[in-house]
Amino acid sequence: MFYKTKISGTYLDPKSFHFVSSWYLHWANVNAWWFQSLHRNSMDIHQKDFAMHADRRFRFYRRYEELLGNKKRPFKFLLGLIYDLMLGYGYGITNCLVVTIGLIGLFAYLMAGYTSLPTGVGALEHIYFSIVSFTTVGYGEITPDKKYPVALVITSAFLFLSIVWTAIVSAVVVKRLVN
Repeated sequence: MFYKTKISGTYLDPKSFHFVSSWYLHWANVNAWWFQSLHRNSMDIHQKDFAMHADRRFRFYRRYEELLGNKKRPFKFLLGLIYDLMLGYGYGITNCLVVTIGLIGLFAYLMAGYTSLPTGVGALEHIYFSIVSFTTVGYGEITPDKKYPVALVITSAFLFLSIVWTAIVSAVVVKRLVN
């Protein structure tokens, strides 16, 4: 076993290591340590792509440790899985873009018929309203219909979500640019 190994000054591509599924279940801690060591080594020798992939694999095995380790934490595992899918382990700018477009589309779909727009307008107007709301510009020519309290609640929740999501995406972009 190579538990608690130390790697230094070596060009090792983390993509070249493949483990069978039993390693996920039984030796996730060994894998997490291995990829953390690979990450440190890659950062020391200024191999940013190697370091990014090693960090992703480290986080992957940490998820298995949280699910199957001594302290089984399924809630933390699910939060980590959502993080991985939505943000690509903190490196996925494309993931962030896809989720953002999905959020805008979902809001446009939910608000169809609940805005000051006349009935029968196209989806483009609802998408416009969603983008204006998401960016918190809020020009005011299209507003949620006050007859439907659910529209005000959805819009308020969407505005709060957009502020939080923008902060998260900004952190991902900065992390990616810094690395």
